[in-house]
Amino acid sequence: MIHPDVAGIPAPAPSLRRTISVGSTNISEIVEIRNKTGDTFFMYVWDDEHEGTYTPFNKDDWYYPKDGHWLEIEPNAHLRADDCGIPDGGKSAGKDRARVIFKAERGQRVSQGDPGRGLRVNRDGMGDGNDRLIFRDHDTGEKITEIIIPTMMHQSLLLRFDEKGAQFEQREMVVSGQHKMEEGFKAAGEAFKLMGEIFLEVIKRIPEA
Repeated sequence: MIHPDVAGIPAPAPSLRRTISVGSTNISEIVEIRNKTGDTFFMYVWDDEHEGTYTPFNKDDWYYPKDGHWLEIEPNAHLRADDCGIPDGGKSAGKDRARVIFKAERGQRVSQGDPGRGLRVNRDGMGDGNDRLIFRDHDTGEKITEIIIPTMMHQSLLLRFDEKGAQFEQREMVVSGQHKMEEGFKAAGEAFKLMGEIFLEVIKRIPEA
C-alpha cells in the first residue's frame, strides 16, 4: 500500500526543456502522481516493460506492482514514479498492453488483474513520423480522444486528480530535430488542456451487471 505523503511538501514546478537529443526516445511516462481528492483510485498496467515503480514523494520506499497487480492511489497521495510508461497497442503474453486508471468502489481493496473498466491509455505509432496517445473507455473500448505527438518525443507526465477532474500534464519533453521540436511544442500546448472532467467520469463509471 502506498501511503499519502507528509502534507505541505510542494510539487516541483512544471517545466518544458528545449533539448535536442540524439536518436529516438519515443516513450511517454508518468513521473509523478498527485491525488488532491478524498477518493481512492487504482492503476492497472499490463506490459512487458515500463510497468513502473512508485514511492511516496518524500521517501525512497519503492513498490513494484508487477504481473497485473494494482497500484493504490490513496486520498491526498503524492507519489514519484519511475519507468511508468504508456504501453503501445500490442500484446504481451497474449493480452492487450494497457495502462488503466479507475476509481475504487466503496470498500474495494487493492487486487490484481484487468479491472474491465476505467480510463485506458496507449501510445501507438502511426508510421508517418507521428505517434498518438489514445484515451479509451476501458469497459466499452470507445475512443474518447487522441493526441498526435512526434514519434521522436519523450514525454514526462504528471497524473493529477483534483476538483477539476483527472488530468495529465506534460512536465518535461525531449524531441530530436528542430522541425520535430517545433511540432512537439505545438502538441505540448494543445495536448492536455481539457478532458479532465470527461476523464474523471470514465474513471468513476462502473459497468452495469
